[in-house]
Amino acid sequence: MSVSVPEQSRFIVTKRIMRRLNRYTFAPNGWLRSVQGPGTGLWGTQFLTVGCPDDFYAVRIGFCNITASPYVVPRIVVCPSASWNDCAHPNGGRSPVALTTASAGADADGIVTAPDAPTRLVVAASRVDGTSGETTAPAWSWTDWCPVRSATPDRDTNMRILMIRHTVETSQGAPVTYSNGMFRGWSGVRSVNRGYDYFCGGLKNGRDRTDFGAVNADLLRPNTLVNGSFACAVQFLTQHPGIVGMTTGDSHHQGTTSTSEFNGYLAQLSVALGQEHIGAVPFGWANCAVGGAVSQQFFAYLRALMSHVHPSYVILPGWTANEMNESICADATSNDRFFARLLQAADLVRLNGAVPIWLTPFPRNEAFMRPDQQRAWQDLRQTILELRASGELVVDATAVLGRQTDGAFDGTYLPAMTTDHVHPNDAGHAAVADLLKPVVRTLAGLEQDAIR
Repeated sequence: MSVSVPEQSRFIVTKRIMRRLNRYTFAPNGWLRSVQGPGTGLWGTQFLTVGCPDDFYAVRIGFCNITASPYVVPRIVVCPSASWNDCAHPNGGRSPVALTTASAGADADGIVTAPDAPTRLVVAASRVDGTSGETTAPAWSWTDWCPVRSATPDRDTNMRILMIRHTVETSQGAPVTYSNGMFRGWSGVRSVNRGYDYFCGGLKNGRDRTDFGAVNADLLRPNTLVNGSFACAVQFLTQHPGIVGMTTGDSHHQGTTSTSEFNGYLAQLSVALGQEHIGAVPFGWANCAVGGAVSQQFFAYLRALMSHVHPSYVILPGWTANEMNESICADATSNDRFFARLLQAADLVRLNGAVPIWLTPFPRNEAFMRPDQQRAWQDLRQTILELRASGELVVDATAVLGRQTDGAFDGTYLPAMTTDHVHPNDAGHAAVADLLKPVVRTLAGLEQDAIR
């Protein structure tokens, strides 16, 4: 298959180069926070309902920890459902399955069927990232892969639904990690989530409700244990091998100011392609971007999760305004430091077997773009564009988000692409997702299209 790129970097792809795996990942929110649990003992039961765009046969769930203290998830039970229903009570005749922890939180590939396997998960304490020395990188702990067969697809969305209930144990106020955000503007809004619905809530009553008995679904959101989900990643073994994308970066890549703060380009790209190929090529995603993070942090977050996801492709950020040279943000020295870490991240992506896709820098507000920042931003964009000469896949996000002055991009947004003049809004992220679609389709072998 021939892939068209700019004349200075034309190359030919002779086969599909993006891998597909039956391991499907749904981890839409990498904004991790910790909270001190109240008292000692069972805190309550947290609820999470997600969808998978293909039939699945096994499930596992990942919990993470950004603190130096382990915490305990005593019991995790899942049940497939034939519809979203009220997002709390499954239907379709499937029985609940208690996920086991025979591998003691390790990333193990075996399917565990032992009836006496343990079900208590100790979520390991965070560790120092060996590459960067970063101390805030999360440690991931996993349930076993357990046989769980999907129910019939939901009639309206064609998604295969999984409802999750798990307890959380507190120990004298020890911190517990969760992914921050309830997805309220995403949940139940089909025009936004395209069928990839999401629901989380809880009952902080100190009782174990993992028996999937009846609860008042209207109370789950106001009584949630935390403003988000302790289960930070859900993985499925799907009938058909699929495509999983990842990204990392700061708030621009997290999706700040988009719907629910997480309707960023990777989410919009994944749900659009996922609906195009539902039931045949499942599309999943994992977002490791965190608002306020610098490159030492957000590339460490990517490293922490990538080996568990085994993504098909990773979208790399082209800039961050958060990088500091002593007290100066995003000057030439800061950008050089960022770019060095970006090059390392691209190598890590390749070594993991995934395809790196580079973005050019996103804009920022006019007050931030002083002359030193503007020149450094423009130089970094040019440096990244020049990677096309070696055959790298560079997507010029600047061209759809940025404003031009006297024929040159000035580092600020087109008015329609932002709401706060700092971050892309839903329309801005949609414009970037539209640039990425032909790239991902082509690399996945789903169509012959231009990569620009």
